[in-house]
Amino acid sequence: MSHLIESLADHLFMPWVVLVLLGAGAWLTVRTGFVQVRRFGEAWRVALRRRSADGAGALTPFQAFMTSLGASIGTGNIAGVATAIVSGGPGALFWIWVYGFVATAIKFAEAVLGMTYRESHGDTVLSGPMYYLRDGFRSPALAWIFALVAAVAALTTTPFSQPNSMALVLDAVFGIRPSCRGSRSRC
Repeated sequence: MSHLIESLADHLFMPWVVLVLLGAGAWLTVRTGFVQVRRFGEAWRVALRRRSADGAGALTPFQAFMTSLGASIGTGNIAGVATAIVSGGPGALFWIWVYGFVATAIKFAEAVLGMTYRESHGDTVLSGPMYYLRDGFRSPALAWIFALVAAVAALTTTPFSQPNSMALVLDAVFGIRPSCRGSRSRC
């Protein structure tokens, strides 16, 4: 059964997802005038700047940068890089860097769209893909579908990938086998 699921996922997603992600990143890189190169110095200057005298904002620019990195890089990415290198060899690292370069333009575009189509209600700010799909793309249905898929993914991917990655490391490093309570198969 797992072979069937893997084969189906490879045929449906493998070439298309890679092409769409690399293509969108390359298109946005050109469209934004290589923003990731052109504004690199400015990004570091702003991220490392001290808080202004008026103390506007709850976070310093550096804290905001670290928070956004924490939201973007997680256990799945760390385990994914290791899996890519083991599966694809050292050449996989080259493609990770290529995608990382063009993905910077995607992240920039997401941030600009999020700032453009955000809603403020007093101290509450609402932003994200649901808002720019609804207001910018004028598609409430697509915004609703994105919100639903994101909610399902948040409930099904993170709670499984992180404990699985930790269990694999505990087994490999310390020999602590995962618990098999309630399992019909043998460990």
